[in-house]
Amino acid sequence: MGNAYSMKHLIEEPDKPYGVFDESTALYDQGYGPCLYNWTLKNKGFKLEDRPESGEENLVKIFLGAITKFAQKNACGYRKLLKVHKVDGFEKLQLENKYNYLSYAAWGKRILNMAKGLKEFMKIPDDAYAKGEKLVVFAETQMDWMVAAFAAWVIGIPIVTVYATLGAEGAAYAINQTEAKYIVADARLLKVLVTVVDQCPSISHIMTLGDEIDQGLITKASKGGAVKIEQIKNVLILGESIKVDPTEKTRNTPPSNYAVYMYTSGTTGAPKGVLITHANLVALVATAQRGTAPLKNVESELGEQGVYIAYLPLAHIMELGVEITFFQMGCCLCYGSPHTLTASGVKLKVPESISDAELARPHMFVMAPAVLDKVYNNANKKIKEAGGLKTWIAESALASGARRYTDGGIGANSLLNKIAMAKLQNLIGGRCVAVLSGSAPLAADIQIFCQTALCCPVRQGYGLTETCAASCVAEWCDNTPNQCGPPTPATTIRLADWKDGGYAWSDKDKPEIGLPRGEVLIAGHMVCAKYFEGVPGKEDPAIVQKNKDEFVTLNGMKFFRSGDIGQINKDGCIQIIDRKKDLWKGPQGEYVALAKVEAVLKLHPVIEIPMCYGKTGGNWPIAVICADKGQLVRFAEEEGIKGKSAEELMKDATVNKKLLASIRDLCKANKLIAMEFPEKLVISPELWTPENELLTTTMKLKRPQIVNFCKAGIDAAYGS
Repeated sequence: MGNAYSMKHLIEEPDKPYGVFDESTALYDQGYGPCLYNWTLKNKGFKLEDRPESGEENLVKIFLGAITKFAQKNACGYRKLLKVHKVDGFEKLQLENKYNYLSYAAWGKRILNMAKGLKEFMKIPDDAYAKGEKLVVFAETQMDWMVAAFAAWVIGIPIVTVYATLGAEGAAYAINQTEAKYIVADARLLKVLVTVVDQCPSISHIMTLGDEIDQGLITKASKGGAVKIEQIKNVLILGESIKVDPTEKTRNTPPSNYAVYMYTSGTTGAPKGVLITHANLVALVATAQRGTAPLKNVESELGEQGVYIAYLPLAHIMELGVEITFFQMGCCLCYGSPHTLTASGVKLKVPESISDAELARPHMFVMAPAVLDKVYNNANKKIKEAGGLKTWIAESALASGARRYTDGGIGANSLLNKIAMAKLQNLIGGRCVAVLSGSAPLAADIQIFCQTALCCPVRQGYGLTETCAASCVAEWCDNTPNQCGPPTPATTIRLADWKDGGYAWSDKDKPEIGLPRGEVLIAGHMVCAKYFEGVPGKEDPAIVQKNKDEFVTLNGMKFFRSGDIGQINKDGCIQIIDRKKDLWKGPQGEYVALAKVEAVLKLHPVIEIPMCYGKTGGNWPIAVICADKGQLVRFAEEEGIKGKSAEELMKDATVNKKLLASIRDLCKANKLIAMEFPEKLVISPELWTPENELLTTTMKLKRPQIVNFCKAGIDAAYGS
């Protein structure tokens, strides 16, 4: 399929650069470079886009427009669960080998019935928004997640999203901070919710998703009848019996109203709620329309409805924004799961069940770098194992693809693609025309490999929850690796000098660098309102201060300080090269609060000074430490390693391995979650002090300097 599309089909190539500077906005004397804009805005006076061409200014109108314009098209596809098997102690799912579809008209009816049913069942008042009411959606990605979200917006209240990996404690924090009364939960996460329901006095009503809910869970969640619980099927029946149009009162929802309280990991361990408005998400839809060229071409050139496979967590802004955008466009969203996405899915019961991707046959994927890493590793392994002629053909196809990539092309030549790569492409449905990767940097080799193997353009995007994800997206026609593209049309970016880290706009004048560098600051219509500080009278002082620290107004424009260090290449595209904040984003888009891990590491008797470090693009965090030499010798002796000096032990691989195991046991005992455990250990050869400029005068870590000082050990930890 990829060979049917040349670059000109994807986007009309502009005159480079893709990102252009408005030099009049430079504040060099204050340490800020000029604003960088998308190339399409140059002749429009750098006016940022704020809504789709069709003019919707809130999510209710986006919903109404979609169900009217695309009434007979398929909106959603879902699979029925037939049976849960136990195989060698693991759960395997047998799914119906077909997708069941709802048209836009039927999807719209389900949302309206949900809205009416929830309002009646939960006794949600007409002035609920003014009273600060919210609906918590605590569920895995599925069709009814989005049905519940749109139902809340139709009622006129925001949703609160809680990512599953935040666990019971994170869920309780979000519910209690927002004082939410109304909860939507699926069966799996209801098990988590019941463990903290007694700690959440605000909860009054819960609606459960799914047909089969364990009665014992319902009993526990009801708190002896204090919490009213109802299943989705009964709420929908209730809603259908109510003959009113709930959108009459909400279709003119002010764009400045909050639509989402999105909870993500905080740097001190507690989650933080990002306040995202209707205007933010509408601007995301407007700016994302340019990125949907491949799907538009599917409809215009092939006469097929564009299909997107929806499997990433909807509690993340990236997936939520993508799904809203595709609904506004009239695409079909086929819902799946990371565990059943492909034939190798860990929960897929084979051969009884076909994978989600093979059934849905999507035209477009959003894949985290970790998924593409697996494609790369598994495919390479199979190529090497094939041996003989098969290996030679596959390697020839990869070489062909690499050459064509350098020349701006897609995939291997037609013959080699058909012989060597078609089987892999069929594993994801056989008709993918575009892959977008985000949440973490994608290695150049993997990007080139995957574009060849999948025979479609693979591009990177960049953004944060606070900026509605799509701050930058690489142009479909630009094969350049290691970059995230220019700002999207609703966004502008500028770099701020970071003297402590040694990054500055003036680096462009240094021959050894030649590009401007600094902290990435992001402004535009997609930048969130702020972090949620708490209900009136219960504001969290730390978050109040965070709002002051992380947003800055320059020339009347509000910028978010990303904490990421970027540079702007000659084509006006952003490259992320480092991170300023004590927060690391892992390969699946999950965050690790480094200071939180360090607080635990300090408890280990051998560790004098700890630093938790996550390499940009790395797969795990590591521990970089200064060891107490006396305690290190004692630890080694207890492990049966005697007669060595502290200096010798610091270089001993066996000691390193045993000490790391002890550190990981400490992390487990202190209830860190698995992704926060250091995977490797680096012992600094020298103590960090203010005198050697590895600590500040107040004994705070100088992270960039420490990373540079321990570079050999860190490189070895990630290289292995």
